[in-house]
Amino acid sequence: EGYARLVCLLERLASCSFAPAASPEQLAESERVLADDVVRLAGFGHLCPNRIIAMTLDVYETRLVERDASPLVQPLLSLLKRFPPKRLTEVAVFTLLAHPPAPPAPGAR
Repeated sequence: EGYARLVCLLERLASCSFAPAASPEQLAESERVLADDVVRLAGFGHLCPNRIIAMTLDVYETRLVERDASPLVQPLLSLLKRFPPKRLTEVAVFTLLAHPPAPPAPGAR
């Protein structure tokens, strides 16, 4: 249940958009509150920090392929900045090594 809740929080964090547009202060406060909720959930739910990073990177990757996603990925980046750089690197390398690239399609160069 903790990881399902984490995915919901990450999706909310990645889609921090308001209609009508929020002021920069409101947007910053929303980002901070959602990031704090992720940190609290990690502590209360005994969630693995490495899995939190990996899941955040997955949501980040998904958002990057969307058109005009740059404003939506900023809250995820602010969450990732809360982790030590060494841990971020370790998780990213592990993820890349665990999921090798797909073989090229037949006939593709």
